[in-house]
Amino acid sequence: MVSFKKDALFGEYVEVSTSCATAKIALLGATLFSYKKKSELFWLSSSKDFTKEIVGGVSICWPYFGRRENEPIHGFARGCKWKIFNISEDEKQSQITLSLDATWRYKYRLHYTITIGEKLTLELSTTNEDCKDFNISCAFHSYLSVSHIKNISLFGLESKNYLDATNGEKKTQNGEFFIDGECDRVYEGIFDELSLVDGKKKVGIYSNSSSQVVIWNPYETKEPLALDDDFTKMICIENVDGFGLDINLKPKQTHTLRALFSHR
Repeated sequence: MVSFKKDALFGEYVEVSTSCATAKIALLGATLFSYKKKSELFWLSSSKDFTKEIVGGVSICWPYFGRRENEPIHGFARGCKWKIFNISEDEKQSQITLSLDATWRYKYRLHYTITIGEKLTLELSTTNEDCKDFNISCAFHSYLSVSHIKNISLFGLESKNYLDATNGEKKTQNGEFFIDGECDRVYEGIFDELSLVDGKKKVGIYSNSSSQVVIWNPYETKEPLALDDDFTKMICIENVDGFGLDINLKPKQTHTLRALFSHR
């Protein structure tokens, strides 16, 4: 069942309920700010002001990931109001497609399809509708809820190369992944599912469209997003495409970033 709601904190949003799971999707930024089976999958900031962007859940980074001079961090898509393009549903799952019509220097079509069921599937499709090439990079900025950052185990990164963005050094993951301070890493060559274990909670994260994954947690640094938030209660595991080398789209060409979450 899909219903439309509005409140002072999130503005307009879609609430989805299936026999397997529930979810909430804000039109601001097309932010998926809740997906719940037995427990909530995503972390959400304790901020009381989401008028410009929602910090938490899954936010869209587009048309670029990262910082650009004189441009909003991670692009403008997460600060824009999206529209519902299509809804389809049955007893076991619901599929919501949103579209963005914001003005850019190129003509484009951007559709974001969220499938809520036993698993959660995200698909962000960019089509070049211009007469010339353009470049993009994109990401699902996913804030996963954890009991405490020191309680988790993350499997699937063993022996993978990564860029440590806190100091610019290139390294290799040796042994078990853990966090004991600020973490901002870009892993390459991730072709298999990552497995996040937090006590009895297990989350699988997989993409068949991109091999780049960013792991981020500000820990106890001066991260300005929400100074009162407890960042030891979350970890960002972000499926990224085009970091360090933009994706070139020719006219009429489409690129799709996909991610799948299993939550058990």
